[in-house]
Amino acid sequence: MISKNQISKYLVTTIWAGILAVLFVPVVMHSKFFFPFIVPKDILFRIVVEITFIAYLALAHIDERYRPRFTALTWSIIAFFGVNVIATVTGIGLYSSFWGNYERMSGIFHQLHLVLYFLVLVNVFRTEKDWHGFITFSIFMSGLMSFMAFAQYLQVDFLMGSSGGQRLTATMGNPTFFAAYLLFNLFFIAYFIAREERFNIRLFVASFLAFDGYLVLSVVLYELAGTNDWGILNILKTPILKEAIRYPVFVSTFVLYQAVIGAAWFFRSKKFAITSLLAITLAFEFFIFFETQTRGAVLGLLLSIIVLTVISLFAKIPKIYKGIAIAALVLALVLPAIVYASRNMAWVKNNGTLNRLASISLRDVTTESRLLTWQASWKGWSENPKTFLIGYGPENYYYVFNKYFPTKIYRDNGSQIWFDRSHNIIFDVGVTTGIIGLASYMAIIGLAVWGLWLVCRKTQSISQSFLLVGLIIAYFAQNFFVFDTLNTEVLWYLVLGFITYLVGTTTGEKKSEVSSEVHRTNYIYILVLAIVLLFAVFVVNVGAARANNLLFIAIKDASSHSVAESKTLFHRAINEAWTGRFEARQQYSLYAQGVVRGSSVSPAVLDVVRDAVAELEKSVSEEPLNIRHHMWLAAYLNSMTPADVSFPEKSIAILEPNINLSPTRPHIYFELGQAYALTGDIPKATEYFRKGVDLAPNVIDSHMSLLALYIVTKQFDAADVEYKVMLDLGWKPGATEYRQIVDAYGKTERFDRMKDYMELLIGVESSAANYARLAAIYAELGDKKNARAAAEKAIEIDSSISTEANKFIQSLDAPTKE
Repeated sequence: MISKNQISKYLVTTIWAGILAVLFVPVVMHSKFFFPFIVPKDILFRIVVEITFIAYLALAHIDERYRPRFTALTWSIIAFFGVNVIATVTGIGLYSSFWGNYERMSGIFHQLHLVLYFLVLVNVFRTEKDWHGFITFSIFMSGLMSFMAFAQYLQVDFLMGSSGGQRLTATMGNPTFFAAYLLFNLFFIAYFIAREERFNIRLFVASFLAFDGYLVLSVVLYELAGTNDWGILNILKTPILKEAIRYPVFVSTFVLYQAVIGAAWFFRSKKFAITSLLAITLAFEFFIFFETQTRGAVLGLLLSIIVLTVISLFAKIPKIYKGIAIAALVLALVLPAIVYASRNMAWVKNNGTLNRLASISLRDVTTESRLLTWQASWKGWSENPKTFLIGYGPENYYYVFNKYFPTKIYRDNGSQIWFDRSHNIIFDVGVTTGIIGLASYMAIIGLAVWGLWLVCRKTQSISQSFLLVGLIIAYFAQNFFVFDTLNTEVLWYLVLGFITYLVGTTTGEKKSEVSSEVHRTNYIYILVLAIVLLFAVFVVNVGAARANNLLFIAIKDASSHSVAESKTLFHRAINEAWTGRFEARQQYSLYAQGVVRGSSVSPAVLDVVRDAVAELEKSVSEEPLNIRHHMWLAAYLNSMTPADVSFPEKSIAILEPNINLSPTRPHIYFELGQAYALTGDIPKATEYFRKGVDLAPNVIDSHMSLLALYIVTKQFDAADVEYKVMLDLGWKPGATEYRQIVDAYGKTERFDRMKDYMELLIGVESSAANYARLAAIYAELGDKKNARAAAEKAIEIDSSISTEANKFIQSLDAPTKE
C-alpha cells in the first residue's frame, strides 16, 4: 500500500506541475476560438487551477503540514473577493458580474480561481527554492514570448504577426497587455541579478532543452503527418524549424542566446556567469518591452526607478552603489526632459515609443479620452450612497459609462464609444465595488508593502524588499492607465504569494510538524472532491470551450453551411454558453444581416432574421439597463427593414423609452431618427437627428448623418445649409464624403446635384471609375458632349475599360426612342 508520505509527494508534484502550467498559460492562444488570445488562456487557467486546488484539498486532508494558514495579506485577498461577491449580489447585472464575457473572461467565477491559485501557492510552497523556481520559469516563458515578439519585429512571416502593427504583441494580442507582462519579468530578472545564486539555472536550462526537443519533434511529426488534421493537437506538428532557416537573423539570434545559456550552465560555478546570462536576458526583454510602445508601462517603470534610486540613497549600501544610484536618478529625471524637448526632431519622431511618449499632453486624444472617462466614472460612482459604498458590481462598469457618456470622446465614427473599463485601477475598482472594495484592494497593496518593509528590517536585503516594492509601484502606476488581464494577474498573485512567504520566514513563523496521530483517509471526502472536479472541468470549462468554438465555426464557416445549419450552430453556441451568451447573439444577428444582403429574403432567411430578433430581445430582457443591448437590437431592426417593414416601429418602441439609460449618447438619437425615417415620419426623424447633432455639434460625422437625412427626404435647402455649416467648422471633404453625398442624391434622382458633387469628387480622386460615373450622370442630364468627354477621360486613365466605355459612347449617338 502506498504510504501517506508517498501520496503527499505525488500530490505536491502534481501541484508543482500545475503552478508551472499556470505560468505557461500566457503563451497560449488558439485561432479556432472567438477571441483567440483570451478565451483559450482563461479556460486552460481555470482547468489547471481546479485540478491543482482539488489536489491541494486532498493533500491538506492527509497531511497536516499543509493545512491552511491565514496571514493578514491572505485575509485581505479573501476580503477583497468577499466584497466583490457582495457587490455582485447587490449589483445590477448578475450574469455579467458572475461570468463576464468572452472579450474579458473576468467576473466572480474568474476571481474565485485567482484566489484558489493564491491559496495553493501560500499553503503548499514553503521553501525558497520552490519560489525561485516559479520565478525562473516565468522568465523562461517571457523569453519565449520575447523571441516570438522579436520575430514580429523582424516580420518573420511563418509565425504569428503582431496584431498591434508596429507595436509588438507576441501571443497577447495587445501590446499593452504584453508590456505589463514583461514589466513583471524585468523585475524578476533584476531580482536574480542582485544575487545570482537564487536563479534556478537547472530549471531554466531544462525548460529550454524541453522546448528545443519540442521544436525537433514537431518538425518530424509535421514531415510524417503534415496533411492530417489532429484538431487541437496540431500544435504538436509544426514546421517552425524548417521555416526558420529562411530567416538567418532570427535563427542566429536564437541560437546565440542558447549558446549563452549553455555557457552559463557549464561555467555556473564561476562568478558572474549566470549574472551575464541574466544581464543579456534583461537587455533583450527590455528591448522588446520598449518596442511594445506602451506609454503607461514605460512611465510605470520610470517612476519605479526614481523611487528605488531615492530609497537607495538612504539605504546602508556601499558608496559605489550609491554613486550608481545617483547617476541612475539623474538619467531618469533628465532623459524624459530631453525626449520632450526634442519631440520635433527626427530621432524622436522616427522612434515609435519615444514619439508616443513625447506626444503626451492634456490635449492628446488618448489622454483627453481617459480624463473624460474618469470624470464619467466619478459621476456614476458618487451617484448615491449605495453606489459609493459597494458599487455597481464586477463587470458592470459600462452602466456608469453609458449613463454619463462623455460626448466629447465622440470625434468621428471611428471613435471608441463603448467602454467596459475606465482604464484606471482606482475607478475600475471603485465603480464596481465601491469605496469598500477600493479600501480592501488598497489594503492588499498596503500590507504587501508593509510586509516587505518588515523583511528589509529583518534581513537588510534590498532585493528581497524594496526591489519588490519597486515592482508594486511600477505595476500600480501602469494600472493607473490600463487594467489587469490574466497575463498579469497570475504574476501579481505569484508576487503576493512570494511576499507572504518572505514575511513568514523573516518574522519567525514556525513550520508545521508532522503529526504522530494515525490519520485515516475519508474516502467520501475524496469522492466528493473528484465529482466536483469532474463537473467543473468537463461541464463548465469544457462546455464553455465547446460553445465558444461552435460560435467560431458558425462565424468562420458560414458560407459553407445552409441557413438552417448555421441557425443550429448559433443556437448551440448560445444555449451551451456559460460565458459570452450576449456576444453569441450579436454575432448571430450579424450573420442574419449578411444573409439578407447576399440573397433574396426566402422563408428560411426570414425565419433566421426573426429568430435573431428573438435572441437579441432575450439579451434586452436579461439586462434591461444595458443600453448597448437596446441599441444593438434597434440598429439590427432598422437594417432588416427590407425583410420586415414592421421592424422600425419595434426599434422605436425599444429605444424611445430607454433614452434615459444614456441620454448624452448621440447615437441613440441617430438610430431613432433612422427608425422614424423608415416609417415615413420625416419631421420626427429630423427632430431626433437634430438632437444628435446638438449633442456633438463639432463632430462632422454627426452633421453627415443629418445631411444624408435631409437629402434622402428631399429637404434640399436644409441640406445646402447643413453642408455650409460643415464647411464653416473647418471640414475638408475627401473622396469618401463626396461619394456618400453623391449616393444620397442618387436615391432621390437629383442628377444635377450628383453632377456637382461628382465634379468635386474627381477633384480629389481622379479615377476611371469616377469619370465613368460622371459620364453616366451627364447622360441622364442629356449632356451628351460632357458625357462623351468624361467617358473618354475614363478610357485614358484605364484602357482596360475601353470596350465597355466605347459601347457607352456609341449609345450616346443612338437615336432617342419616343
